[in-house]
Order: sequence, then structure tokens, then C-alpha cells
Amino acid sequence: MAVQRGAVLSTGRLIAFEGLDGAGKTTLSRLVAARLGAHWTTTPSAGFRAIREQAEAALGHDPMALQALYAATVLAACAEIRPVLAAGRDVVVDRWWASTLVYAGQRGRSFPAESMEDHVIQAQFTVFVDAADHVRLSRLATRGLSEHDRATLPALAAADLRARYATVLRRPVMGRTLQVDATDRAPEALVEAVLRGMQGTERQGALWSTT
Repeated sequence: MAVQRGAVLSTGRLIAFEGLDGAGKTTLSRLVAARLGAHWTTTPSAGFRAIREQAEAALGHDPMALQALYAATVLAACAEIRPVLAAGRDVVVDRWWASTLVYAGQRGRSFPAESMEDHVIQAQFTVFVDAADHVRLSRLATRGLSEHDRATLPALAAADLRARYATVLRRPVMGRTLQVDATDRAPEALVEAVLRGMQGTERQGALWSTT
């Protein structure tokens, strides 16, 4: 059954974290989930990431097929978290629908991902985590660079991705959106910034920043 855009499914809140690789969204999302006592998950799932290279190879790296594949991982996550939200528990997710749209656009083939939004659970909040590119590079080098990481390293690619995020984060399915700069702020300070932001009254669909 389709989920209407803008509909509130339950008393549980869906809080999505988005951003370029190496920005710090995984660390921050885990900390926020712990503070809220929320269920934490990620898209794609750990199970999918274990077979990611094989799945992409099987699809022949066709951009449209890859876009459909990654959209499907979000729909699968919706099935996972729907009962958690229905039970009244918050869910924090590392990457959600914004990344699906952004990377679909970057791959350069038209794919009607927007038509699938009726089946995607709306986030109450989407937090866009950013960091200076030299900081991202250092973090990615420390953990080991994947092929996907390398695609976001050039300045032009990073600028393009940021511009795409700024556009898609205005879609109603993203809920209220908040941007935090994780360049030189301690994780706990970022957690406090996010929690304060979630208590704010900024209008839905407007990307705004913390200090």
C-alpha cells in the first residue's frame, strides 16, 4: 500500500542522516540514536553491502539498473522500520531517500525515482552532515578508500553532489531539514546541535544550518 507523502505513520519519528562520504554522518547518527534510545539502521543494509560489488557486477554497471537497485534498498528498509515506528519508537537511519535521488542524478541516466516516493516513509527530520573536503579525505584515507569514496573526492564531484543535495532536500518527503558542519566540532557538540535543531520550529522543506 502506498504511503501518502506528508502522512505521519505513527508516534515514532524517522530521523534521516545524509551527506557526502567521510562527512561523519554514520558516527553522528549512531550517537544521536543512542541519546534518543532510537533504533539505528542504514541503507543500503549491511547484508546488501556484503554483496554490493557482486550485485553491481551482475547488473553490468548499467546506471538505470543500479538506480533501481538502490531505490529497492530503501523500500526494503521501509518494511523493516514500519513496525518499529508503529510501536512508537524513533528510528535513525544512515542515508535515506535523498541519497537515492542524488546519486541517481549523478549517474547520468533518467530514472523515475520520484514516482516511488509514495511508497517511501517520510522523515520527520533529515540532517545533512557536511565537512571540509580535506577533512573528508583524511577520514576516508584512514578507513580505506572504496570505489564509491573515490567518486566523491574531486572538488567538482563534491560540489555537484552538494548542489544536488540542496535541491532534493527541499522535497516534502525529507521533512524538516537541518545542516551541520562536522569539520572541526566534537561529536558530542554536534549531537547537541542536532537535538536543539529538532526542537526548533523552522518550516518544513527549508535547509537551514546550525552554528
